[in-house]
Amino acid sequence: MIGPLGNQKGITVRNLLLLLALIGALGAGTLSLFFAGSSPRQEQAPADPQLSRHRLALRVLAADLRAAQAAWPDGRPGGGIRSAGPTNLTFRVNPSGEMAESLEPTLTFILSSGNLVRNDGSLAQILADNLDLVEFSYLLANGRRLASPSPEQFRDIRAVDITLIGPNPETTDAPRVFRLPSGATFAHPTTGPPRRMLSTSVHLRPAPP
Repeated sequence: MIGPLGNQKGITVRNLLLLLALIGALGAGTLSLFFAGSSPRQEQAPADPQLSRHRLALRVLAADLRAAQAAWPDGRPGGGIRSAGPTNLTFRVNPSGEMAESLEPTLTFILSSGNLVRNDGSLAQILADNLDLVEFSYLLANGRRLASPSPEQFRDIRAVDITLIGPNPETTDAPRVFRLPSGATFAHPTTGPPRRMLSTSVHLRPAPP
C-alpha cells in the first residue's frame, strides 16, 4: 500500500539536502587541494633566459675545445692552439693530413662589443650577449698562470679557464668585486643591475697514440 504523499515529499527533501551538502563538501575539498598544489608553482621565479644562454655558451666553448684536441699534433695538450689572449682564443679543429695541413681550419672565440662570438672561418655566431667581461686564462705545465702566453708556450698549456661576467637582475647581494681565475679583479659597475660570474675550466690532455 502506498504511504502518505506528505511523507514521500519529506524524505525526498531530506535526501536532496544531504546530497547537496555532500557535493558542497567534496567541491570545497577539491578546490582546496587545487590551490594548495598550484601555490608553489606561482611562487617560483621565472627562469632567466640570459643566464641560460651564458651557461650554454660556456658548455659549447668547452666542448669545442675538448673535441679539437684529437687534431693537435705531437701529442702535446696545447699543440693546436694558434692564438691565445685574455679575450680571444683560436685553435685548430681538423684532423691531420695533407689537405688538412694546407687548409688548417680553426675556431675562434672572441669578445666583441659585449658579445661572445664563435667564428669557424665561414660563419660568425653570437653565443652570448650583454657581457661585461670574457676572460681566458691559461695554466702551464710548470704551474704558472698567464693571460697572454707566447706561441712558444702554447704546447705547455695544460688548462684553459673561461670566465663570463654579465647582468644578474635576480639578485641584490652580488659581490662588489669579483676575483677572476687569472688573479685579476672586476669591480661591480656603479649603475645597472647586479652582475654574476660564471666560470669553467677545461683541462687539456695529450691526444691518444
